[in-house]
Amino acid sequence: MSAQNEHDALSHPPALYDHALHLLRQSSGGIPPRRGFSLTRGRESREAPLSRAKAHSAVREALNPLPDDSATLHDRLAGLGLGDSHVHVIRSAVADLPLPDDQREAARSLGRHLTRYGATEPAVAVGLALLVRLGEHEDIPCLSVLGSFREFTLPAVNALDRLDRQRAAVVWLGVFARQTELGPLLRTLWTGDRQDIRAELVALRAGPRVLSSAVARRIAEAAQLPDLLDRYPSDKALLAQAARLLVRAGCSRDNPADLLAYRDAPTL
Repeated sequence: MSAQNEHDALSHPPALYDHALHLLRQSSGGIPPRRGFSLTRGRESREAPLSRAKAHSAVREALNPLPDDSATLHDRLAGLGLGDSHVHVIRSAVADLPLPDDQREAARSLGRHLTRYGATEPAVAVGLALLVRLGEHEDIPCLSVLGSFREFTLPAVNALDRLDRQRAAVVWLGVFARQTELGPLLRTLWTGDRQDIRAELVALRAGPRVLSSAVARRIAEAAQLPDLLDRYPSDKALLAQAARLLVRAGCSRDNPADLLAYRDAPTL
């Protein structure tokens, strides 16, 4: 490595996407730990407090005009006093950002660049928020990887829900539903082996404590239950488990909205 290349490598922190890939390769089964990986790493916030309104306005200013790369955006965000503690405001501000038709392609390209090469939480948060609105099928792998960070799970899943509900459900379960009873099923859902998914789904004997309405809905989405029943139409145990998940998804003691959010419920 030349002296200049070594200086560049040291002066530019690694992309969070690359960091997530590294962590997934090191984790058991390539699955994130319960509650996902963390970006905090014990840091202490030294950012000056900004009101929500001022932070919202600062995000709009940082994106007008749209920057060409993550380094430019990072400098703008830092100069305006925006840091890791403002990621929730960043998401809502980007969600409200006017995007005329002639800017949508540039905004999509920026979102891809930020999610793939962004090295700070605020920059990647902007990229994810842009892809929630503008993401396409080719963005699914990157969104899935970044979703392993608990700070990014919800926006990544929101983006994936529009592009690939099955993958969104797998990422959601991988971070938020890691009870011991779900371990074998989760591992098969992560690898995608349909025969193993069927076997583990039938074997699942989790009670209401584990099978909340949200977990039941996401299992149904991740397993692609209607397709699975079409492949095994004589499997009564699978049919009974599918019915159980459907009932749990609509349980009024949890959140019956999960049943409404489950698009394949009428088919199932």
